[in-house]
Amino acid sequence: MRESHVTMISPAPGFTARVMAKIAERERAQARRRVVIGAGLLAVAATALAALIGGALVVIAVVFAANSDVILGSVIALAPFVTTGTALVEALWISVTVVAHNVSAAQVLAYALAVLVLTLVWVRVVAGSSPRLLTLTVGGFRK
Repeated sequence: MRESHVTMISPAPGFTARVMAKIAERERAQARRRVVIGAGLLAVAATALAALIGGALVVIAVVFAANSDVILGSVIALAPFVTTGTALVEALWISVTVVAHNVSAAQVLAYALAVLVLTLVWVRVVAGSSPRLLTLTVGGFRK
């Protein structure tokens, strides 16, 4: 093996600092370009989305304005559903109030425990006796 007798010379003073400053300036310039490009893309996307939504809303408004009888007929046709819905909500509210006034805290706790037990039984029945199905997996791997 042949040895070389060339001596290595250290760089001039401040060389490393100048190179690092140039690298930092280049990274800052790239970051500025990314910000400008990102802001431009955001503005273009927002403008395109506003144009699409605005155009659709204008078309819908024109159709509704031209066919006001259809709108009025739809409102009249839906009125019975609103009346029925209001009656159902009132009946539900009355039922909840009656039950709430006649149920004690112990009964509510017993109901919650019964629901918990039934849920655990359901999980056991659905999972079967296989312990593999009851094992918690994260990302496809056993934890």
